[in-house]
This record gives sequence, structure tokens and C-alpha cells, in this order.
Amino acid sequence: DKKGRRDLTNEVIFTIDGLDYKADATLYAAYLPKSYNYLYNCGKGSGTAPEGGTISYDEALTFADNTCIAPNGYVFDKWAVSNSDDLLSPDEEITWTYTENKTFTASYAPISYTVTYHSNFEPYTTSVETFVYDETYHVKQYTQRTGWNFMGYATTPDGAVVYINGRLMSNLTDIDGANIDLYAVWEPVT
Repeated sequence: DKKGRRDLTNEVIFTIDGLDYKADATLYAAYLPKSYNYLYNCGKGSGTAPEGGTISYDEALTFADNTCIAPNGYVFDKWAVSNSDDLLSPDEEITWTYTENKTFTASYAPISYTVTYHSNFEPYTTSVETFVYDETYHVKQYTQRTGWNFMGYATTPDGAVVYINGRLMSNLTDIDGANIDLYAVWEPVT
């Protein structure tokens, strides 16, 4: 029948030395789950990916710890599943319902960091903005200072201009959560 059972009442089950053996029994088919291979890949990162393995359909899979090295300015984010749109969190356990071998490729997210702009004159003020790696930003025009022209920003209070007023800047750090201090540079109006 459709459930893999067959009633063998009064049927010959096996024969030994010409003797038929019958039994009143119901035999059940045993189905074994199919096994699949899975691999890990570092994708755009570097280093050695975790070791893959073999898993059966409907079996739970806990992802291996990521051993890949993220590209500069990025952090490991999720596992991308081959031939699928699935992006899986590295700390979730999944039940294997795929019907083919899979490769889990590391995907990365850009870091974010803050930039603190210092007025560098009295009354001293600051403002903070959040930046994302690989995004481009215009150098922020600082508040007007009577009798002075804003030239751009230095990386130290007495430093030379590094980021010129009106220009673009990006990737000031590749450290997630870092803060970059920029100090306004002023030139007297002549």
C-alpha cells in the first residue's frame, strides 16, 4: 500500500532446502534518509574555510565557527547558500531540507564608524556622524567663524588639512565601531 506495508499472510516468506516457510506477518519497508555533502567557502574573504561534512535529510545542522578572514572594512555576516537566495545566520541551527549538495559561502557586511567633527575654536563644539565603509561622503562644511575661512579638517588639533572643504572622503578606518576625530582648520580672511 501507499505506506510501504505489505500483508504477507500465508505467502511464502523464504525457502530453505526446498521447504517453504510461511508466516502470518506484515513486513514494513525501511526508508533511510538520503545523505548530502556540504562545504564552506570564504567567498571574498581569505584564509581557510571551516571543514564541511555529510548530513541526512531532516537532520539538524549547526554551522561551524567561521574561520575566514573578512576583507578590510568588512565583518562576517551570514552564510549564503549555493543555488539559493537563502542567507543564514551563523548562530542559527537549521533542519536540512535541501535536496542537493550545498556550499555555504561567507558573506560580509561593511563596518560602520563615527566621525567626530571638532570646531577647533572657542566656543568649542563637536558634532558626530555615522559612516559606513565603502560609502562616500562630502567633507562637512563647518559652522561659520567670523573673520576666518574654513579650509577643511586635520586629524590633530594643530595639524595640516587632510580633508579639503567640499571634497569627497571615504574609508577613514577599517575598524568596526571606531571613532575618527577631525579638527576644523581655519585661515584668517585677508
